[in-house]
Amino acid sequence: MAIVLFTFTLGLLLGLSAPINISQLQEIASYALALPPVGFMLYILANNLFVTLIAVIGGLIAVTPLFIAFVNGVVIGSVVTIATSYYSLPEVLWLILPHGVFEIPALLLACSLGLDVAHDVVNHGFMYAWARLGEKLQTYILIIILLIIAAIIETCIAYYRA
Repeated sequence: MAIVLFTFTLGLLLGLSAPINISQLQEIASYALALPPVGFMLYILANNLFVTLIAVIGGLIAVTPLFIAFVNGVVIGSVVTIATSYYSLPEVLWLILPHGVFEIPALLLACSLGLDVAHDVVNHGFMYAWARLGEKLQTYILIIILLIIAAIIETCIAYYRA
């Protein structure tokens, strides 16, 4: 978990200091916000479930979980940096933290599980790692619960704000 947290933090610091162009992310957000609240929630949930599942299964290719942790850190840092040019920092934190306290740990847990899969591949081989993948996916239930909570909170904040 420490290497995942370190990688995420590096990405976050990079995004805070040199934000990337998030115009595509803004287009996706505009599309998602045009959906009814339940559609928005399901869209957010499906996206987060997909990313975290790729982080876990991507451990079969070793670097995938670290890449996902880093990129998510960069995106979050960039969003905070750009958003603070329009809103105060407390407003930005109000928009991110309530759901982020569930979503970010879910992401980091998924990336950690993915690194555990990578460890199994390196030390015991692909077939062993594949066989143990089911055990790791049992922990994925906790990730699903965290992401459902995050999606509900994010939906409430997005529609309260709109």
